[in-house]
Amino acid sequence: AAAAAAAAEAALAACSAGSAASSSEWEARPTTAAATADKVRLEEELSVAKALLMLNGVQLSMDLNDDALLEEPTVTQVKGNRKLIQALLTLQQKVSLLNQQYLLLRGDMLYLSNEMNVCRHWVVQSFRAALQSQSQDASNLQTRFERLSKVLN
Repeated sequence: AAAAAAAAEAALAACSAGSAASSSEWEARPTTAAATADKVRLEEELSVAKALLMLNGVQLSMDLNDDALLEEPTVTQVKGNRKLIQALLTLQQKVSLLNQQYLLLRGDMLYLSNEMNVCRHWVVQSFRAALQSQSQDASNLQTRFERLSKVLN
């Protein structure tokens, strides 16, 4: 179990290092909101991976080093259960895809909410205009009726 945990942790480190920029880019880039967001994203991915390993009965301890982003990426040999590591990488891709789909759906919902407000406003305006038109027509008919009754009397 310890070997599997070490292998899985190494696989996660390799994935994280593969998705991060090269060390020269990190050194040239000052600490920004994007770097912070990348760090948070990587920590979330590690948490998901840790949860998956815990479900498979593997104990894993994580030691996150904030200075690791400035160091050169290291090449790690991964040894362990191929299916478990492949499942972990597949899960990571699925989580990323689900996150992207969530963002798309959230954008669609915000757009639809805005369109519903615009439509509601249009219906209210149309109803008021129709009501005013009906009121005006009724007033005109009432005036005509009064004129006709005076002429006939």
